[in-house]
Formats: sequence, C-alpha cells, structure tokens
Amino acid sequence: MTIRLPLIVCVIATGWFAQAQPSTPLVTQHDVSVFATIFSKLDSTQKAPGIVEAEQKFLAQQFALTADELDVVLVVSKQYQDFLGQLREAQRAIISDKKSLSSADMLQLDDLLRTRDARIVSLAGQVFQKLRPETLAHLRTFADRVTTQPKR
Repeated sequence: MTIRLPLIVCVIATGWFAQAQPSTPLVTQHDVSVFATIFSKLDSTQKAPGIVEAEQKFLAQQFALTADELDVVLVVSKQYQDFLGQLREAQRAIISDKKSLSSADMLQLDDLLRTRDARIVSLAGQVFQKLRPETLAHLRTFADRVTTQPKR
C-alpha cells in the first residue's frame, strides 16, 4: 500500500485547520435586542451601588450565569457603555445648534445607529465565546420569548 505525500499533507493540514477554527454561534437579531437591553441595564453610571448589585444578581440568577460568565458580561457591558458615550458625543456634534437637520446629517445619524448595532453584534459574539452552551440556550430562550410576545 502506497500513500502519497500530498494526500498526507492535505489530511494533516485539513485536520489542523478544523481544530484551529473554534465554533462560535452566530449572533441573531434576537440576540442583538436582548444584549442591547442587558448591556443598557447594567449601566451603573447613574445608579446607586445597591441597585447595581441587585441587578447583577438578578441577571446571574435569571440566566444561570456562573461567576466567570457574569464577569465577562459585566466587562463587555462596560465596553458597550464607553462606546455609547462616544456615539452620544458624535450625535451631539451632528445636531448641536441646528434648528433642522440636513439629509447629510440624517445619513450621519443613520451611520451611528448602524455602527451601534454592529458593535452590539461584535460584543455579543465576544460574550458567546465565553458562555457555556446551556447558558447560551437560556439567553436564546429568553430572547425568543421577549421578541415574539405580542405588543400590548
């Protein structure tokens, strides 16, 4: 039996490539809305420390987060809050001292919204990489319930 060298190299390279690419769940539109809400709720800049701690504890219980998972969510939430601060400054620069907005101004504001949404997707992806599969399932179940409930 003869085995050709190119075939061996191909098999080894393919096996290495498959192992080198971690499987990261795709972020859905449901995930984006839920993470936007979670990241916003965890904004501690204008809340009393007791309220912040209670919200963190509730979040951990609601989604069965481990301490490490909660830490990841809190770190990413802080990154989101910092990013929102930058977006708010950009928004103020666009609309400051104007009685009406031009179409160029409106396009800039739309770009800010798209940038925000893309950042949420990116940050949610970072969180997903650190969550256990069962935690991710809790989050997605919650997202499905929240986004499919009829509006009252």
